[in-house]
Amino acid sequence: MIATFVVLAGLAAALATAASFARDWRLALLTHFRPHLAVACAVLALLVLVVALPAGPKLALATLLSVCVAIHLREIGRATPAVAATSDSGTPDRLRLGAVNVLRSNANKQGVIDWVRREKVDVLVAAEAVRDWRTALAALTDELPHVAGHPSGDVMIFSRHPFAGEARHFFPNAGYAVAVEVAGLTVIGVHTASPEDVNHSRACDELIAMVGEGVRATPGPVVAAGDFNATPWSAPILDLVAGTGLAHGPNARAGSFPAAWAGVNVPAWLAIPIDLVLAGHGARVIGRRHGPRLGSDHWPVVAEIQYSRRLDPPDPRP
Repeated sequence: MIATFVVLAGLAAALATAASFARDWRLALLTHFRPHLAVACAVLALLVLVVALPAGPKLALATLLSVCVAIHLREIGRATPAVAATSDSGTPDRLRLGAVNVLRSNANKQGVIDWVRREKVDVLVAAEAVRDWRTALAALTDELPHVAGHPSGDVMIFSRHPFAGEARHFFPNAGYAVAVEVAGLTVIGVHTASPEDVNHSRACDELIAMVGEGVRATPGPVVAAGDFNATPWSAPILDLVAGTGLAHGPNARAGSFPAAWAGVNVPAWLAIPIDLVLAGHGARVIGRRHGPRLGSDHWPVVAEIQYSRRLDPPDPRP
């Protein structure tokens, strides 16, 4: 009985590995759980070796599961490569960015405000900032007086520094992103639709593609941050990175969702990384860490951004 269960579980894990490469929105959800599938395949491969099975099937299934482990680890490694140190000409600028999905039903508004103040961020990207959250977050305007975000969207960007020019807004069928230029760095705050059905899945992919278009249209350093509802090894994020030159920084594999589920705190090692910070065009993420639980189902993220401002061409007029 135990051997039969292990065999069936092993075959299911191998099938899930194959299905994780499908473009169907339901099967594509498996992609986000590559670390979990890798661990499951590794454990099942060991169990296959110890349960009572004929030698041939035992070796075949253990080998298949080992290959699945290698596939998941390869995909995770390719999506989040180690960031090599680079030399910067002159003295680069630095900016501390905070990003948090506050959760619209979260009552711990003062906890979020206190966390932002403790971190002394230069820029805050807040997702699900709707209804009474907009009123509550107004308490931050003493420290972060410059605010961007469309009334019909649910992302707000708070900045210590003035914005240059007008904000750009991205509206797919569901979800929202806003882009502003802060101290020579373009910041794009993102909250995609949760891919809970085919329409929301398409809207999620659509907004990530729109963010990619916005990045390609940005001549200077850029950072995109927020709740992408997609992991670094999912197809839309892989396409975003490949098409824009954006890159994840250190600690990009650290899970950020869920921090809690049905009122129960979830261990960080079970969470998946869907709250992302990517930078490019002369900007890079040199540090990334989580804040404490703040009553939301997401962990907040703090990232250190290093960048070199774009040098405008000299004025040809005498």
